[in-house]
Amino acid sequence: MQGLLILGKSVSWGGFSDVRDGTHASPKYVSQGHPMVTSKNLTHSGLDMTDVSFLTDEDFNEINKRSKVSIGDILFGMIGTIGNPVIVDRDDFAIKNVALIKEKTSNPNDE
Repeated sequence: MQGLLILGKSVSWGGFSDVRDGTHASPKYVSQGHPMVTSKNLTHSGLDMTDVSFLTDEDFNEINKRSKVSIGDILFGMIGTIGNPVIVDRDDFAIKNVALIKEKTSNPNDE
């Protein structure tokens, strides 16, 4: 099976089983809280958290019911900047208008 090269790391598509996307809603942003990642934060050098908006606990938890990001997942821009896939190395943020490609789990019922 063909693989994908992301930031110099080879990733096999056979290791992934779930494709989702982040929220399309427009939550109310606050001055401090949980970061919201969009396509602009996906760069050729990885995830850039220098220019993010912030969410309340309530909005963060609601968005993550559908699209919780985990370490090792792949993010791919869908709007604006397309073509900068990023392997997630932290999981303290939510996503908006970004494709989320999740790894297979060890539980066969989750596949």
